[in-house]
Amino acid sequence: NYVAYAHPTNVNYYTSPRDLVDVDVIKRFETQSDQGLQGRHEKRLFSAHFGQVKVKCNVYGYRKMYFRNNHVFELNEFTLPPLEFETVAVWIDLPPKLRDLVERNGFD
Repeated sequence: NYVAYAHPTNVNYYTSPRDLVDVDVIKRFETQSDQGLQGRHEKRLFSAHFGQVKVKCNVYGYRKMYFRNNHVFELNEFTLPPLEFETVAVWIDLPPKLRDLVERNGFD
């Protein structure tokens, strides 16, 4: 058995996890698209889904970052078993051109 002890402290930084999260769709319960909002001959811009998903989160470390400017000044690594669970989620499918633009700007 391990015990962690904590005490109040006053520092000029905060920590943020370094992790990888994978979400897999198990089952879609419902799908809606914006086609009902557009005319029948308009292109579909997005579809929204509600369904069951499996989440796998692997935390492999943390970063220390200054409060004043969010600058990372230290990276640390450790090994933990992955956390896996099933839940429900809502997600949006974007058209390929918009998805590519989002990815080019460093988002996912």
